[in-house]
Amino acid sequence: MIAIALVLLSATIAARQLAQSKQDITHCADNLRKLYVAHGAYVTAHGKPPRTRFEPDKPITAFTGSASTNPFAADGPQANDVTAAIFLLARESGISADVFNCPAALRNGLAEQDTFDATTVRQRSNFRARVNYNYSFQNMYLPADSAGPSDVMAADTNPGGQGILTATTQETLQQVRLSNSPNHQRDGQNVLFRNGEVRFEPSAFFGKPVDNIYAPGGVELVPEWSAGPDVTPKAVSLRRWAFSIAMVATTLLLIFIVFRGRRKSAGLRV
Repeated sequence: MIAIALVLLSATIAARQLAQSKQDITHCADNLRKLYVAHGAYVTAHGKPPRTRFEPDKPITAFTGSASTNPFAADGPQANDVTAAIFLLARESGISADVFNCPAALRNGLAEQDTFDATTVRQRSNFRARVNYNYSFQNMYLPADSAGPSDVMAADTNPGGQGILTATTQETLQQVRLSNSPNHQRDGQNVLFRNGEVRFEPSAFFGKPVDNIYAPGGVELVPEWSAGPDVTPKAVSLRRWAFSIAMVATTLLLIFIVFRGRRKSAGLRV
C-alpha cells in the first residue's frame, strides 16, 4: 500500500510540474508578443528600431547606466548597450517590469522582477542586472549589411558559453540542451519571429539553412546570460538560508538522537 501511495504521489507531482511548465511557456510567449507590439510601436514613432548611443568601432555592452535619467546622454548607458535599447520600450510604451521576466526563470530562481513602475520608469535608462531581463533580441547595433539572414527577432535569454560554440545538430542530446536557454531548464525556448509569431522550440537549431539562433555570426541574439551584474535573487538567497538552517537543525537532531541512544545503551549495560 505504501509503495502504491508513493507511486501515485510521484505521478501527481510530475503532472503538476508538467502543467506548471506549460503554463510558464504560455505566459512567456505572451511576454514576447507584448515586446513585439511595443517594438513595432517604437519603430512607427521613430522610423527606426530602438537603440541608444551607437559607436560602430566598439563592442556591445549591457546593463550599464541604469541610474541615468537620459539614455542618450554621455553619462547614461555606454555605447552599444543592448539592454538599454530594449529598456527604451519600457520608457516609451509603459510596459510593466514583469513583462521582461520569463515566469519559468522567476519560478526557478534565475530571475527577479525589476523595481521600476509607470511613475519611475523615466528616472531610469536600463535594467540593473541580468536577473531583471530574461530575453535576448537580435543585435540592434550591427550594420544593416551584416545582420544575420533570419526571420528570428528574439527569444528566451541566450545561454552563452561553450555550448553554443561547439554544439551542432549532430551532437548528443545533452550537448544540444546546453545550447538551449536556461529560462526553461534547458528544455527549449520561446522564439519570436518577425511576423509576430511565437513558437516554443526544443532546440536552438532550426531554419533554412539550419542555424543555431544563439551562436555568433548567425542571428546573434543578445545579451548572453553571463552578461551584466551577477545578482542572486532574494528568493534564492532566502531558500539558501532556509536550507542551511534546516541542515544544521537536522544535524543537531541526529547528534542528539545518537547521543541519547548511547546513554540509554550505557544505562542498560549497568
